[in-house]
Order: sequence, then C-alpha cells, then structure tokens
Amino acid sequence: MLYLAVRPLTVEILSSNNPFSADRKYEIPCQTFGSRPPAKITWIMDGKDLKPPKYNTSQSDTEDGNSTTSILSFVPTRQDNGRSLTCRASNHLVQSGVEEATVKLNVF
Repeated sequence: MLYLAVRPLTVEILSSNNPFSADRKYEIPCQTFGSRPPAKITWIMDGKDLKPPKYNTSQSDTEDGNSTTSILSFVPTRQDNGRSLTCRASNHLVQSGVEEATVKLNVF
C-alpha cells in the first residue's frame, strides 16, 4: 500500500461572530480537513501558545482520519478584547504543512 503524507487543506474556527462576555467559559471548535496523517492542532493568541491550566484543549479525528477537530475551552477577560486567536493545523511530515485560521476576539 502506498502511503502519502498530505498537508492540511483547510482550517476553520467554527465560532459565531457573536461577542464574548468576559469571565464566562466558552468552548471554541476548530476543524481541519485533508491532512494525512491527521493534523496536530495548536491554539495561539497574539503569538503565544495557549496551554493548560488556563486553556484546555481536546482533539479528535474522524474515523477515516480526513478531519480533525480541536475544542479550546477558555474564559476570556476584558484584556482579551481585540486579540487575535489562531487555530494552527500542522503536519510535520509535509513541507509547508501548516494551515491556520485567525479570528479577532470581541469581548464585552
């Protein structure tokens, strides 16, 4: 069997454009398609990796391995207003195997 590594084709942050309320917990999903093997998803805010315990993430792949979803759980603060939240899908087996999606946070 021929095994082909493929870069992620698309990445999308599946949150609505509704503003966030400060100090409430949110779960933000990010989905990527097309990566083989499944992409590793990392979350970044203004250039810094989001790590536990302040930020928690879970990641799951579909059975066929074509799609990967990561859910970021976090509590935005007023200081997060205007910051850029990025979901980065990477496949280190492929040259330039990185795709990302970014949203600007709107926190009240």
